Amino acid sequence: MLRLGQLAVTLLALVSSATAWHRLERAHGADTMELRIQLQAEADLAAQLAAVSDVTSATYGRYLSNLDTAARPSDAAAAAMQALLGKYNPDVSRAGDLWRVTLPVADVEMLFDTKVHAYSLETHRILRASNGVVMPDSIAAHVVLIDGLDRLPRTKARASRRRLQYGGNNPLASVVTIETLQEQYRLPKDLDSSYDGNGIVIGTFLEETYMETDIASYLGVNGQAPLSVMPAQRNCIGNGTGKTATSEASLDAQLIAGLTRNNATTVLCYNELRLPDEPASDANQEPFLRFMRDVNALEPAPSVVSISYADDECALPLSYRNALDLEFIKAGLRGTTVVVASGDNGVVGSRYLEDFGPKLCAKYQPSYPSSSPYIVSVGATVNVGGKETGLSIRNGGAITTGGGFSADSPRPSYQASAVDAYVARHTLDTPRFNVSGRAYPDVSALGHNIALYIAGFYTSCDGTSASAPIVAAIISHLNKHRLRHGHPKFGFINPYLYKLYEVCPFIFNDIVAGENGCGALNQPCCDNGFAAGFGWDPIGGLGSINYHAFETNMRACEAHMKKSTATP
Repeated sequence: MLRLGQLAVTLLALVSSATAWHRLERAHGADTMELRIQLQAEADLAAQLAAVSDVTSATYGRYLSNLDTAARPSDAAAAAMQALLGKYNPDVSRAGDLWRVTLPVADVEMLFDTKVHAYSLETHRILRASNGVVMPDSIAAHVVLIDGLDRLPRTKARASRRRLQYGGNNPLASVVTIETLQEQYRLPKDLDSSYDGNGIVIGTFLEETYMETDIASYLGVNGQAPLSVMPAQRNCIGNGTGKTATSEASLDAQLIAGLTRNNATTVLCYNELRLPDEPASDANQEPFLRFMRDVNALEPAPSVVSISYADDECALPLSYRNALDLEFIKAGLRGTTVVVASGDNGVVGSRYLEDFGPKLCAKYQPSYPSSSPYIVSVGATVNVGGKETGLSIRNGGAITTGGGFSADSPRPSYQASAVDAYVARHTLDTPRFNVSGRAYPDVSALGHNIALYIAGFYTSCDGTSASAPIVAAIISHLNKHRLRHGHPKFGFINPYLYKLYEVCPFIFNDIVAGENGCGALNQPCCDNGFAAGFGWDPIGGLGSINYHAFETNMRACEAHMKKSTATP
């Protein structure tokens, strides 16, 4: 078999860092490997997203009704993939951008100029390229991601389910109820965001699930009537009607139900890891990419998506993050706002990094997908002396709000002015982070002592996992207001928010106190982290959103936004 020309891109195998894995024998040529390949769209989707998300653009709010056409790779890419892999009967998505193909090891070695070995870890055995791989030049320019080829998990297997943090050490803090949130953020009296085209999707992962009886109890203790329609669910353990519930899914479902009463809410549950045939690790947690592909296949497109999960940015392959960012872009092109928790470990990073990561505090550790430029990142606050303050284990929290700068994603233009002002005002420990990176969070909301039910037990929790669905609910109500008045829903809202802050800063409650040098309870603290201040900062972002002020002044503020852009 002739070797194809191979020039363009070299992919580095990361097996050397996976010290827990044991390399075994060379794989037999007849063994097979399943590869999952994502191709780049021919169209410049990021540029299209920028246009439909710019309130001053003639195409603002003109969302796509057919993603298949927009996501389609070029004819050259399709032809190259077919020529290279067509004989293996690949499973190809409707848009042609996702390929799943099973190849003999001998062909993998020939196509990617590599050697494949078996690797073992406890009861797991997988095949991976062992000496680096070279992308065939015929497809190199078109490929965003290849999963299943060369990367090994970096850490030992351990339980993967995430748990909310309970308690904290501030007994004076009041439990946060629906009434608390309604008053603090001036939400509508009826708390019903139901409207045609204004659906909500909640993503839950790692075998998290919820109970409808807990939702009913939560509404009851908050003095609310039962829902007319319970959230729909897909693949949730117990189907919402069982006797099993976990913290993350319960929190999301109850906050969204209580704050929106939305009759088009769907909970999508994922009970497998990102790579199901491999053990849990820092790099193998939530199947975010699968989730977002499912979200982008929903009809009609949801108005808001809420994600209360975060991983260490450094743990996820850059190619995987690029592929997921592409799905976030597609969501924005459909008019969907994706809201993500900023993480609960400050600048310290997750506990996974304590075993296999860089030296503690040598670098400030950003989280992902919160560091993606294409989502709304949400930090956590606590009321201290009547003022919202960044949540930390140093001020009574069980977690420390995440915030900082992406190590890889450059700063998007929509936030340049606000973030550059923060950098200019503060003396920062720049060797520990990428001062030019995408900065997060974008906004914030309460995340301390949030009340909820878990399997019939009334308790409270801390986390940006609570802050994210609170902001998702606020945006859902804002979208209802817009749709009722003939305006498009927000979609990718970040450019709007940062422009809004420039002309109508009173819509945001500025978070001017707090810092995030610590992690969660029982994690160490760095000697410093980021600190809050006036204007945007890595603790509270632009601040928390006053719904009533936003709704009341939306039309006038938009006029100012357009005028300020038009003025030379």
